Amino acid sequence: MHTAFAYLLQPASKQGEEPLPCTMARRYLTKLDRLLAVLCTLIVLAVPVFAEDLKELRTNMLAEILTPGTPTSEQRKSLANWIAAECEAILEKTPSLSPREQDWLNKETKEGRFEQAYQSPEYSKDFIRTNAQSCWSLSHIIPAIASEKQEMRYWASLIRVLLESDWGWHVENARTKGGVIALTDNDVSTAKLFEMYGKRLYNKIILPYVSDLAENG
Repeated sequence: MHTAFAYLLQPASKQGEEPLPCTMARRYLTKLDRLLAVLCTLIVLAVPVFAEDLKELRTNMLAEILTPGTPTSEQRKSLANWIAAECEAILEKTPSLSPREQDWLNKETKEGRFEQAYQSPEYSKDFIRTNAQSCWSLSHIIPAIASEKQEMRYWASLIRVLLESDWGWHVENARTKGGVIALTDNDVSTAKLFEMYGKRLYNKIILPYVSDLAENG
């Protein structure tokens, strides 16, 4: 059994010599708290993924993010390779804007119709290509970097890209309103995964490195 669940489900400690109704009520609440904790854990782990490679998603990104401890160098390389492959796939499926689409988007933003521009599939496609390109450019280099200091700089830049808001929304918008049928449910889920766990990556990869620097001068 997973250690987290083992801890949550371990027997409650015996209650001293409280009156029986108080003891029963306390035990009931304790069990209820544990049940809620288990349900919350399951909800956190149940990232919405709808494609056949659910196992791959969890084995790669989720495994490195949700497991205790700091990822090793090899784990970081494996994770960077997976992120690079996912971003490259999304990039290749998303077409560049046509000159007509680019002119329309430029006009909307120039004339201050930002909300209309932001909601458009043209903006979504431009957003996806810009961020997916940055994501791939940074992540595919990380495994080849020998210097840990340099690697952390790339991770910091990559995580900043992954934390860009509405990744998932833009992928879905480009697919449904923009007619980019090559984008799949899995691409939407991957983009949402980036948003959801970008901060967790920062806490597991960048913060330990910074802490070590502070401790060792």
